[in-house]
Amino acid sequence: MLLCEGGPVAELEQALENSEAVARSFNCSISTSAMVFVIYCSESIEKSERIIVQKKTETLLKQMKSNHADGTKKSKILDPIFLYVFVPDLPKRALVEVKPKFYTGEYLSGPTDLAKQSQSTEQDYWGHDISLQKCVAYRKICTVILSVTEELVAKNCSLASVACPANVMSKGLVEKEQVILIARFCISRLDKILSENNFSWDDIMNFRLYFASNLNISHGTLSAIFSDVLMNLFR
Repeated sequence: MLLCEGGPVAELEQALENSEAVARSFNCSISTSAMVFVIYCSESIEKSERIIVQKKTETLLKQMKSNHADGTKKSKILDPIFLYVFVPDLPKRALVEVKPKFYTGEYLSGPTDLAKQSQSTEQDYWGHDISLQKCVAYRKICTVILSVTEELVAKNCSLASVACPANVMSKGLVEKEQVILIARFCISRLDKILSENNFSWDDIMNFRLYFASNLNISHGTLSAIFSDVLMNLFR
């Protein structure tokens, strides 16, 4: 994305315009066909500006949806989920970068194929609150974001009798044994979601892990742990 003057809001507007141009080449709009927006924000952005970016995103997409409403069937309008990721740095020293994933709906057989986005706090079989967001085009495509909080980590460790000192958790640090427990929890929960929506792990096209930069564990170790847990699922 070419940088523009005006700060994070101006870069957001430019990024959404560029994304919309790509979507229109597929005869759709990000405001109606996007399933998820991953919005990367530089950590250099002030907290007050982050809130403005979030509100501006909602406003701009509503405007796009209104402009695109003519001739668009309501059944084919997806309600996307949003993930804001704060990173130390972005390419070309950008402040904001937007990566939408959209579904054109070319192969929808009818209005019942679309399931609207759901965003909720549910309880797992251990009674823990979990943050889950998903957007599903029935039997076509599914996007899921599962968020793990420090509270969930502490509860999992407590039930499994794995040491999880408060002074360590307060610093955002975790031990390898704790990460293994969380990986098992995440894979188990995602496996259930896939089954409920008539998908399998063979259908997975993209699997990403976002984690806090202050964790005392490397990306390679984290990736290896999740890979091992996933492989054990098929044994």
